Amino acid sequence: ASEIVTEFCTKLLTNAEDQPLTPQAKKELKENFIKLANMGERVIGYCDYELPLDQYPLGYVFDTQEQNFPLENLRFLGAISMIDPPRRDIEKSIALCRQAGIRVIMVTGDHPVTALAISRRCGTITRPTAYDYAFEHHIDLSDVPSHIKQQFKSAIITNDELRKMSVNDLKAAQKKYNEITFARTSPQQKLIIVET
Repeated sequence: ASEIVTEFCTKLLTNAEDQPLTPQAKKELKENFIKLANMGERVIGYCDYELPLDQYPLGYVFDTQEQNFPLENLRFLGAISMIDPPRRDIEKSIALCRQAGIRVIMVTGDHPVTALAISRRCGTITRPTAYDYAFEHHIDLSDVPSHIKQQFKSAIITNDELRKMSVNDLKAAQKKYNEITFARTSPQQKLIIVET
């Protein structure tokens, strides 16, 4: 989640020296991450923080529950993108399922934009979504008017949206949308989706 990593960073490493990570630079980085995600690539961001040895001596026990280490003012180092292509012939398999009347829903931990690109490649999303609208209009998804969002018959539902849904809301979404991809889902959420 490169865009999340940048939110914790205040500096950017460029040509072996630190520069301030300005809001404009964060915006440009996010735009580049989204471009890569639109190609179905997973983008991983890297950052660091030089820990003072007097506060964090060798053998210091880091505790992720207590978060006994800095998570702010990090330095963004860069990002790497990779593609994990769908299995060969997946499109054909999904098309056969559809012909047989089987509804195929994709559930992934990927970023929503990456998930959409992969869903398109696999054939689980074939119609426009609110993400397409946002991308075409160069706006954030949150800026897509609700009356526009309601027009789509295909959807990307994120972990944040899923977290806010009751079981009945989830069932209603599964009825409303002909095609759904669940993105950024946790293992627990995957279980809820399968059981609903």
